[in-house]
Amino acid sequence: MDMGVWHAGLTKLCRFLDMVPMSQAIYTKHILAVTYANNCVVTRVLDAAAATVRRVYREIDSSLQEDAVIDQVVSLDGSWMTRGHKSAYGIGCVIDTMTGLCVDLAVLSSCCQRCSYAWRRYGKHSPEFGRAPWIPECNDCVGWGC
Repeated sequence: MDMGVWHAGLTKLCRFLDMVPMSQAIYTKHILAVTYANNCVVTRVLDAAAATVRRVYREIDSSLQEDAVIDQVVSLDGSWMTRGHKSAYGIGCVIDTMTGLCVDLAVLSSCCQRCSYAWRRYGKHSPEFGRAPWIPECNDCVGWGC
């Protein structure tokens, strides 16, 4: 049974369980709260990793100042949600080679939700689609495969 995604999927599940679904506004409020909490945790973890990397490099080279720029050797690794890059979502991680800690990350998408919606609504070659204000600076859309 395909339940769908986001609020529509939750509504289908609630109906299947004979429950009253939450409104779209409440659902959005919860999603925003979870997203905010997630971003706070990610920021704390990355800040702690950066502090650890800085401490290790200062132990190796005591002449480094506290606010000096460190010349790090890093490795970039990434993964898509499914094999073969068929998924629309992936993650890229910058890993310090000396400590093995992730010092930065980026969630990647092969399409932008706003562009995908506008493409379905107006069509790729319509003038309305081309006038969308975010199109010139949208870096998420890879080949309009949304």
